[in-house]
Amino acid sequence: MRGDVYNSNEKVPLFESKIDLMNRTDAFLEWIKERDERVVVVSSHATWLQSLCAFSLQYEDSDSKNLEMFKKGEMRSVGIKFS
Repeated sequence: MRGDVYNSNEKVPLFESKIDLMNRTDAFLEWIKERDERVVVVSSHATWLQSLCAFSLQYEDSDSKNLEMFKKGEMRSVGIKFS
């Protein structure tokens, strides 16, 4: 992690490693799993959404569209089944 550059308001690095990003998306899925709601809307930046879709989710089909980078302002619908 590039720990030499920090947000001036908080003591957190401005950059995170790919491992940290994947851990954060996995933790988000665990949080979603514990929710009572059946429909959740998520809005975020493309890098985080790409990590969620490409690494944390396992698709049943081979739809490569779900693995492509998000475009600016793009919305997608994804169903998640927890086992």
